[in-house]
Amino acid sequence: MAEVIPHRLTMQRGRKLLDYRARLIRTQFGSGVRPVAVDLRNGLQGRGTCLGCHDAPCMEYAADELAMPTVFQSFPGDPSNSTCPTQAIRWSELLDHPQVSSEACIGCGICISRCPYGAISLGDDGVARVEATDPDNLTRPTAAAESARPHAQASRDGQIAPIAFYTMRRTRQTLEELDSQESSLLVRNLLIECGIKCRIRRRGDTNLRMDGLIATSADQIGVLEIELGNAALESPRSLLEDVAVIHGRHKIDIHQLELLSVLSALPNARSEYYQVISDIRKVLSLQCRTITVGALLVLLWTFSRIQALPVNSFVVSSSNKTLFNDMHHYLGQSLQYQEPYPGAYRPLK
Repeated sequence: MAEVIPHRLTMQRGRKLLDYRARLIRTQFGSGVRPVAVDLRNGLQGRGTCLGCHDAPCMEYAADELAMPTVFQSFPGDPSNSTCPTQAIRWSELLDHPQVSSEACIGCGICISRCPYGAISLGDDGVARVEATDPDNLTRPTAAAESARPHAQASRDGQIAPIAFYTMRRTRQTLEELDSQESSLLVRNLLIECGIKCRIRRRGDTNLRMDGLIATSADQIGVLEIELGNAALESPRSLLEDVAVIHGRHKIDIHQLELLSVLSALPNARSEYYQVISDIRKVLSLQCRTITVGALLVLLWTFSRIQALPVNSFVVSSSNKTLFNDMHHYLGQSLQYQEPYPGAYRPLK
């Protein structure tokens, strides 16, 4: 769980210590790996800075962000509301802003994406950094009424970092270094940030086989399997078991369920994975979707969101073994061929 923020003892949850001198209208990330620039309504511009939000969206999810459709409320999901899978961002009692541990940060960018005020960016060293000094004098102490207003909904330009940035390219190595709970939280949080509601299995739960459940804003619901090792073939097989459990317990028509596998990389082109996916669709008329952690990271870094899962999106098969078309749909021609690491969009071999 995220560290308790001591300032909540003295200020109402949701308020801020500071505010910008005018309404924030845009945050500019450029090509990434540099401090974020902000534009205010009164024409002021400068570096984004931490306003001391006491609901700390960079650190914690609100209850509604973790909520799932009623039919899935009984699923014993992981209770963690932490946005950082490695607990790298914390708020010390001695400071009025969060800090990031350089040893624990994996450079995923989730906290950066969640900061409403452009205060967090990715440094050259691959560590998220929080700007709290207000170098361009853009802030002022905020009145209680103003500080309780909803967070700014500013437009965002640019991306968190270049797609070929080294923390992205070492994603598979990073996943190997995380424990199972950290990697599952990373996947859950990436899905949430990309627009897909997700609840993962509670740690230590041996009564439920499935890794998680998903839901989109288009009222699609489904089952999730996370396979970040070398046993990708187990994922579609496990999805079939998950469908049987959900159908048996909740009486949901199996054809109303989305089936999603999250992998570290697409399997070898000769792997049976693609044929099994094709066979499931041919025999059972069930569509198994596949997305990699790398693809989710790219969507996050470019502030792209998945509002719904259209038919055939993120569907690989024996005749289509890449995610290039799917990424093109969200990123456009200019970015779709910048594969973040080998295996993220196409098979390694």
